[in-house]
Amino acid sequence: MKKAIVIGCYIGGLGVMRSLAEMGFHIIALSYDNKDFGYSSKYAHERSKVPHPSGEEKEFVDFLVKNSGKWRGATLFYPNDEVAVTISKNSGDLSNYYRIAVPEWGLLKTFIEKSETYRLAEKCSIPYPKTTSTRTMDDLCKIKDEVVYPCILKPVISHEFSNRFNSKSFVVNNYDQLLSGFRLCSGSGHDVMVQEIIPGPDSNIYECSMYISSNGNVTAAFLSRKLRQNPPQFGMARVAISQNMIPVLRESTERLLKEANFTGIAQAEFKIDPRDNAFKLLDVNVRIFRTVWLATYCGVNFPWIQYMDLVEGKQVEVTNYKEDVYWIDLCQDIANTVRHHNRENLGPRDYIKPYLSKHKTFADISSDDFMPFLKQISLWLAKQYKPSKSLVTN
Repeated sequence: MKKAIVIGCYIGGLGVMRSLAEMGFHIIALSYDNKDFGYSSKYAHERSKVPHPSGEEKEFVDFLVKNSGKWRGATLFYPNDEVAVTISKNSGDLSNYYRIAVPEWGLLKTFIEKSETYRLAEKCSIPYPKTTSTRTMDDLCKIKDEVVYPCILKPVISHEFSNRFNSKSFVVNNYDQLLSGFRLCSGSGHDVMVQEIIPGPDSNIYECSMYISSNGNVTAAFLSRKLRQNPPQFGMARVAISQNMIPVLRESTERLLKEANFTGIAQAEFKIDPRDNAFKLLDVNVRIFRTVWLATYCGVNFPWIQYMDLVEGKQVEVTNYKEDVYWIDLCQDIANTVRHHNRENLGPRDYIKPYLSKHKTFADISSDDFMPFLKQISLWLAKQYKPSKSLVTN
């Protein structure tokens, strides 16, 4: 029996479950976060709550070891950086019981710490937004007269920052806000960088997903474009569309990953800069990505491709996929459209078009698996009564 353990059951985790269910896997869903609505999916044959992988690292690892008797040989899939970090650091123990696809820590760190990612990009001659490291107040003072506003305070380690502030970055409009944001981050133990904002709408952002097999060859590549984000401007995809591969994005992603000797699933995010028409690298995630179900729906089943490579020793090559297919995170799209439509330069037709298309799939709902969507709705409603931890700048 083909077994897969999916650790983290939010959008990406549910996408993995749906992808592997199509291939006949026995799926074990492990949840450590109350927002894991995918935990209720019918595709989960077994379910268990687990300690938090970073907040309770030892307990999390002990849980996996303790249950290795019944799950031995299962492949671990993880859609979150915090899980990847803990598994990577403890791979020596866990690899005795499970199939592990995470890179060793020295390599993973290159992509977890964004300052290291940009150094790699510079080495590969891949453009990225103008970025300055600011570890001390002296660093901030030195660049005071060079900063162009608005800009962002971007974390060096994204997942830790997001867990603390419920935001991917802080937008600042003047030096006082920059100083206030830096003090808040520094006081909370989060290193940040000052980064320019690439102008243009969210629809200028492209995500190139790729699988590099254990023998170092690219066996699958997939391109999608963000149309709307949660929240707008600096968030995660809530509506995306599959696109014909753009050669420069495939070449840049492959060059970056191979320079690091990386193998496995990765996704590089670029935004086209209207000032010079160049694609600027924003981020690289070396794990299961948020829109993994869109890729599967279009014909590129990344979790299955990885399983076949690591477990069966077979290289599955995918050379084409369906284009112009919409992916919609229904709950978040509705919520953001109502709450933030004034921040998006979009008209009614833009909002409605994906829903009217015959070629679409949903991230959180399907006709044969309705419970995750209902769970997400209940979680979203509950969240409205909780205060946000995000930075408020005046």
